[in-house]
Amino acid sequence: MVSLPSASDPKLWGTKYNEYLSVEHNPDGTHADGVINVKSSSIGATGDGVTDDSVAVEGALASMTDGDVLFFPSGNYLLSTYSAQTITANISIIGAGKGKTTITGPDMTTDFISTGTGGSVNIKGAGFSTFDSIIKGTTNDVDFVVVDECRVDGAKHLYDDAGFATTGDVDRFRVTNCSLSNISGVAIDFQAPTTETTHIQNNRFDT
Repeated sequence: MVSLPSASDPKLWGTKYNEYLSVEHNPDGTHADGVINVKSSSIGATGDGVTDDSVAVEGALASMTDGDVLFFPSGNYLLSTYSAQTITANISIIGAGKGKTTITGPDMTTDFISTGTGGSVNIKGAGFSTFDSIIKGTTNDVDFVVVDECRVDGAKHLYDDAGFATTGDVDRFRVTNCSLSNISGVAIDFQAPTTETTHIQNNRFDT
């Protein structure tokens, strides 16, 4: 559980404080309503890089409603039996930083999330490895997608909008301040007939 640092955390003060600030909180220090910590007892993820956190992460994503924030504290979340989740709400997925939070998928054929009707997503401060796509569009229109300060290492696509083969449009899509490496395909792929207000800025691409 993320909390303010205490006197017993002299060497971790900066790390704990930055993690605390990365999610919304109330004046008394508790998480604001709608912030879901994947390491909380109710969700049960470990982030230890050994335990399969698939069930915990799948359950957390499936439970999200409009305005919810799913927070991944520092750790390596191994999703070895994970199935892609379809997002139909307006949500945020926040990590402790792209060098601190890593979400590792089961293989290069599995997506992390797909956007369904009415879904939009903001992903910030996390690293991803061994996925087909981090976000995959599956409906005719995908709007309001933001990916910021993330790391993608080992994937086929960052965004695979194969569902836009006919009439789909992409609007207000942004990828900024990200690093992408070991992509065995197209890093950022728009196949939509119409793309509007799209920003791809300040990213680093490595083979």
